[in-house]
Amino acid sequence: MENSALDYITLALAVGGFVLGVTNYLTDLLRRRHRARITFANSYSALGHIGLGVTVENNGETTFTVCDIGFDVKRKRQLLIPFKDGDKLPKVLHPGEHCEVIIPGDSYLNADGRDIEYVFARLPSGQKFRSKKLTREFLGI
Repeated sequence: MENSALDYITLALAVGGFVLGVTNYLTDLLRRRHRARITFANSYSALGHIGLGVTVENNGETTFTVCDIGFDVKRKRQLLIPFKDGDKLPKVLHPGEHCEVIIPGDSYLNADGRDIEYVFARLPSGQKFRSKKLTREFLGI
């Protein structure tokens, strides 16, 4: 049995369709991931340092809820969660939205404050987003 040019064209179209289907599936999976950016800045009042301002921004295409904001501690690898404001958390963030909170300085300027490495935001599913590394100078320790 001989193969005609039509058989080769059909095979090429089938392989091309398969490759495009797998590519679209993987792209869709990656697009639906939760993406967030966490930024921080020192907050000051007229009397001096009052805390750490934390902003959580939804950079992805899906909506998610932020339930906790706190600190990762260096050696113990435990979570130090000094802040839970009933008025602001949990907060639903739609694509492009952000939430801002101020963590009071007295909650992290203690003995454990020397071991703080990152600010994190945790979702109800347990997924955690971390900020850039905090320095001791930035925290005022």
